[in-house]
Amino acid sequence: MSSFSTLRVLAQSLRRPQPMPGDRGCLRTIVSRPIIFDLVSTVMQLRDLSRLKKIEKKPEYVDQHYDHVHEYNAGVTTSKIVTRTRRAERLLPILGFPPRDLSQERILLIGPRNIHEILQVWLIGYRWKNIDAIDLYATTPKIQIMNMESMTFPDQTFDAIFASATLSYAKDVKQCVREYIRVLKIGGRAAFTQTHILADTPFHGNAIPGEEVVAAISRAGGEIYYHNVLEKKTSHSHSARIHELGVVRRA
Repeated sequence: MSSFSTLRVLAQSLRRPQPMPGDRGCLRTIVSRPIIFDLVSTVMQLRDLSRLKKIEKKPEYVDQHYDHVHEYNAGVTTSKIVTRTRRAERLLPILGFPPRDLSQERILLIGPRNIHEILQVWLIGYRWKNIDAIDLYATTPKIQIMNMESMTFPDQTFDAIFASATLSYAKDVKQCVREYIRVLKIGGRAAFTQTHILADTPFHGNAIPGEEVVAAISRAGGEIYYHNVLEKKTSHSHSARIHELGVVRRA
């Protein structure tokens, strides 16, 4: 190879380097580092601190179930002030299969509580403007106040849905699953968990076996492409099964 050709190849490497498969960009790579992520997330949560004072002033729910769910989750959010756990990220890779350009997709997060989980979804490649979120209260402008069992979005609105540990708080888990799939586009993907506690539980969703959720997915027009079951002990030492589910809408 001539000196000129060598210089030309080096110049191309500097000007137009070949992207890595699944490359999320330099900024996301930097922010994903534990210490950087913690700092960025903490600053963003502290920026929304004034909203924490408002979330305990819940609306007048007709149903006592939602009143209890709001009170419990708002209490968890305000007592922690800053969320640091990244356990939801275990579920996120399910959304990225098969590999594709996530930056072109619109995603809905259900029950993120605050900006922390939204930031984690951004890390895997979704554009910030394409991330929507709903919960029973809003700690950030990115979250709309909405009930996941009766969403106001039109049919086939989203390319993806992510819901980590939210079915536990549903009054009607099967209705919730129907809503997840209803707002998904044909071919859209959802990743969510179902926690079945094998003991008395104050939340109805935790009393529903994973097998019933699987059947509800099929009836609603979804197809499971990933299903993993984890055995764990709750903080009260009760046995529980966590079903991690990846679902694609087929009809």
